[in-house]
Amino acid sequence: EPSTGKVLCALSSIDYPDLTVKTTFPAASTFKVVTAAAAIEYGLANPDSKMVCGGYGDSCSPTVWLDSKYKVVRNMRTSFATSANPYFGNLGRIMGKQLLLQMAEKFGFNRKDYGFPWGRVETPVDDYQLALTAAGLGDSMTSPFHEALISAAVLNGGVMPKPTFVERIEKGGKVVYVFKPSFFERVVSESTADVIKDMMEGTVKFGTASQKRYFRIFKRRFRNLESGGKTGTLSELTYPEGRCEWFVGFFRSDDLSLAVASLAVNERKYYVTGYDISPLVLMEFLKGK
Repeated sequence: EPSTGKVLCALSSIDYPDLTVKTTFPAASTFKVVTAAAAIEYGLANPDSKMVCGGYGDSCSPTVWLDSKYKVVRNMRTSFATSANPYFGNLGRIMGKQLLLQMAEKFGFNRKDYGFPWGRVETPVDDYQLALTAAGLGDSMTSPFHEALISAAVLNGGVMPKPTFVERIEKGGKVVYVFKPSFFERVVSESTADVIKDMMEGTVKFGTASQKRYFRIFKRRFRNLESGGKTGTLSELTYPEGRCEWFVGFFRSDDLSLAVASLAVNERKYYVTGYDISPLVLMEFLKGK
């Protein structure tokens, strides 16, 4: 719950019950939220800023992004929704590692406080690594819990809530603790958060999550709920946890506001698509509402 930090639902694999707090999952293209926020917050670009990029959107080589004979004009809004690597890799080069890492730390990467499963991001050693990191292909690892908190900060106008499982504690019939919302420092301005939120809606409307089965079903059943997010995929088996697919985002209406993160980890074959977990779980969650 972005406005309070209340954890309303946390699910893991039956065989591995603690996956929500495990911090070794590659952030993949969900890290583009950080890159976009840095560019917008520091006045380097806006959703309509155009850039000539080399290579196709799913190209994973910074060399290709600069040297490919295939050139296309991209803007941030469409590149975010479709998760185009060349745009965000080149954007990272423009802003430099200092601003990128500064924003990553604001979103919680490399923090060690609060006993929370924060993610980590390594400092890029050169422009090549910087481009990879900005596109979500570098050495950035995190937990589903942290990813949900990133989404909560965006949905909460740029302020990150402190999460809690505990609403009240009673001892001997007396209430000894009642939860009161508290917050970390502001991550980004409210205007930047609003822009990121709008771009996240594009992911569901026309981007990488738009044609996923359960998103289509969800949008038909719950037409009053707005939804948005950022997908992320690293499909090589050589990554630490296997094939990882993320959806990090939100669902909201006039009387409901939820920040979510879902992750599927598969081996040689895809059994569950990570993009579909959030709407599938949420449909179950909303049955009692």
